[in-house]
Amino acid sequence: MMPMKFIREHIFKISTQAEFADLLGYRQATISRFENGMAISSGAQRRIREKAREMKIPWDNNWFFNIPDMAA
Repeated sequence: MMPMKFIREHIFKISTQAEFADLLGYRQATISRFENGMAISSGAQRRIREKAREMKIPWDNNWFFNIPDMAA
């Protein structure tokens, strides 16, 4: 599992790329590219952190790079 898919499914608890894209203001194709290994830009990382904060979701920046063993 790639980090962005882990973030979408396990942190935000969102089942589809389209829903996650809508939440973040991206196209579904962008989320797909992130989930398939394209590097997540610093701007996208910032947007994800801000959305997590707005939604009161605990955040760890390491999730952009490493998936915890429990989710692998």
